[in-house]
Amino acid sequence: MTPVQAIRAKCLDCMCGNAAEVRRCPCDGCTLYPFRMGHNPNRAGRGRNGPLFAGNPVSSATFERDGVTEV
Repeated sequence: MTPVQAIRAKCLDCMCGNAAEVRRCPCDGCTLYPFRMGHNPNRAGRGRNGPLFAGNPVSSATFERDGVTEV
C-alpha cells in the first residue's frame, strides 16, 4: 500500500466507509485533506494521465528560434 492509498483508507475510515462523504469532507484544516481522494496534488500534470506539456505557456505550434517567434 502506498502512502497516498493509506491516507485514502484513513479518510474512508474517518467517514465510516462512505466515499461520498470523503468527497464532501468538512475538515479542510486536516493535514490529510488534499490527499483524501487518493491522489497526490503535488504531482498534478505528471505521469501518463497528465496533460501534454503541462505548464508550458507556449503552444506546441509556436516556437522561438534565435529570438524570432515562428508559428
